[in-house]
Formats: sequence, C-alpha cells, structure tokens
Amino acid sequence: MSTMPGTYDTMQVCLSGHRITDSYYDYPQFRANACSNCGEKTVISCESCGEEIRGSYRSSGFAYLGEPRPVPSNCHNCGEPYPWSEQVLNSQPQTTQEVSLKVGLFISHSAQDLTLATAFISLMEGCFEVPAKNAILCTSVPGYKITTSTDSTSDVLRASLQDCRAIVGLVTSASVKSMWVGAELGAAWALKKELSLLVIPPCEYNSIEGPLSSSHLLKTDVSGDLEQLLEELKERVQWTSRPLPRQRDAVSTFLNLCSSPALTPNP
Repeated sequence: MSTMPGTYDTMQVCLSGHRITDSYYDYPQFRANACSNCGEKTVISCESCGEEIRGSYRSSGFAYLGEPRPVPSNCHNCGEPYPWSEQVLNSQPQTTQEVSLKVGLFISHSAQDLTLATAFISLMEGCFEVPAKNAILCTSVPGYKITTSTDSTSDVLRASLQDCRAIVGLVTSASVKSMWVGAELGAAWALKKELSLLVIPPCEYNSIEGPLSSSHLLKTDVSGDLEQLLEELKERVQWTSRPLPRQRDAVSTFLNLCSSPALTPNP
C-alpha cells in the first residue's frame, strides 16, 4: 500500500541556537523576531544558500506533535554550518583584540536611551548590509553588547574605540549627563577618530560643550542631516547600501520615532 509522502515545516532559531518553533507555518503564533532567552535575532533559513531550516515533519497533511525537532548544526542542503554551530566550535571567550577588530561602528549612547539605540541599529540594518552582528557595538542593546568574558568592560571599550572605523554619539538629555558617554566621546576625540554626533530634540547644538563642540554635529530635525550621516558612514565602514526604497523606509521610521513624544528615556 502506498502512502502520501510527508513534508517538513520550517524551524525558526535564534543566532545563539535557541529553537523558537519547529512549526513556523503550521503554528505562526509561536514566531518571534527576537529570542526571549538571549535577545538575539531569529532566522528561518541558511545564510549560505537560502534553504529553509527543516522543522517538524508533516505526514499526509498532519503536523507531527511529538518531541520538538532538534536544532541542526549544519544546513541539510549545502552542508554549511549555521551561526550557532560556529559559535559552538569557537566557544572559547574572545579576547579584547578579537572583539575590537570586528567592530565597524561604535554607537555611544546612554543606557537610558535603549529605545533610541535599538532604533538606530534598525536604521543601520535597513540602510546597509551589515556583515555581522558584531560589526556594531552598542552596549545596551541585546545582541550587540560586549561578548568577551576575558577582559574588563573598560578594556574592551578602549580597544573598540581605537580600532573601529566609525563612531556615532547619540546626543540626548540623558547622554549629555552620562559619565560613560562623556568618557567614550572624549576618548574618541583624543584618538582623533572620525566622530559624528547626532543631536536628538529637544537637545540643541549647544548641548555639546567643551572640545566636542567642534565635532561634526548633525540633528534629526534638520533636513538632510540624517542622509548626510548615512553617506559618511557608508564611506567609513565600507558597507554595501541596500535598495533606495528600503533606505527611505528605514530613515522615515527612525525620524518618526525621534519626533515622537513616546521617545522618553528608560528609567
């Protein structure tokens, strides 16, 4: 007697290897954009070939409801390791030098501005093909924090500031009072790094005092300033630009957030 061949649903996994769901299409209510365990982004396909990750097995149109399918280490189509497999193979803690040399963009910000910092990362990823998550260092945003456990936070920050290709400071009412932001931007100035300060209303240009006042200042409520910043960052970090419609959407979303009354510092 012949039987109907079964098919596989798709698995959603975070970049650290946590399974989100192995029934991505059958049970869409279990999908998630970020992992609830570690905050990493989630994927459903191989980065190398685009083949979707095999999930639960459907037999004759019925979803399998037994034990969840284990998270695979390698793509069944091309054989390349998934990101979490590479993390397992290279599980030794990274040194300060290894972390700093991978950072393309350093985002200096106040921890109270988590919403803004997260939105700025979304802007970067909407406008550029960011090569890897650790190409951006943003110490308050899950998935973009310091990953080394062998050195102090201060050592990693110093090394990352020295080795990164570009530094953007998010100037807000919270960041101008932050000792950490002051130290980071002061170090960038002393190192003669390419430093851009993005001023978010209600802050003004005069919110920046001392030597940093001579830095390259841009404002989100000045027409063309954000686009100018993006052009400068493209030149500095050498990332490939995404299609213009996607860039425009990303810019519009970020500017709408910056002008929203909802953008208030986290306590």
